[in-house]
Amino acid sequence: MKRVVVVGSFVMDLVVWASRRPVKGESILGDDFAMFPGGKGANQAVAAARLGADVAMIGRLGEDAFGDMFLEVLSEEGIDSEYVIRDSREGTGVGTPVIDRDGDNSIIMIPRANKRLSIEDINNASRVLEQCDVLLVQLEVPVEASMRAAETAHKAHSKLILDPAPAMSIPEEFFPLIDVIMPNEVEFQMLTGSPADTIESVKKGSRILMDKGI
Repeated sequence: MKRVVVVGSFVMDLVVWASRRPVKGESILGDDFAMFPGGKGANQAVAAARLGADVAMIGRLGEDAFGDMFLEVLSEEGIDSEYVIRDSREGTGVGTPVIDRDGDNSIIMIPRANKRLSIEDINNASRVLEQCDVLLVQLEVPVEASMRAAETAHKAHSKLILDPAPAMSIPEEFFPLIDVIMPNEVEFQMLTGSPADTIESVKKGSRILMDKGI
């Protein structure tokens, strides 16, 4: 069984469905509402566990009802939460996706406790990082924490998979630690300067990423 560690975010998604997005200063009636435990990190951890991996999660939750709900989910999914920290200063991360009738979505994500994941937190979890086969990271927690986790896992010859979302620049020294990167179109252009609108531009941008060490 593969040992997978996820360093990443917890975000309680407060999802609204509506015919369209309101314009500035406008109020409209929505169609529906639901609440889902999410965040790119938590979603990856659940997916890996359901695929049969032995999964541990490293991240931060608030000392609130949303944090309690996430710990219940981790327990139900059989995910190791030993290195999930309850933050007394910040609440659990929250997202507010708005989905229109065409299925397009816009999301505001408020990181809250996620943004306080520290290098010290990662160092305290070095044991589990040194034992993993695959490390999954994203950019919804501080990039310094993700990089420290990547460095620790790299020394142990683990594979690193990066979901570079949300789109942002990342340090050049991060690239050689990455085995697999999964950008969408916006993230691809942010990281390479090349659009993802033709086969040739994707090839050009991919070569840029490989030349950086991926």
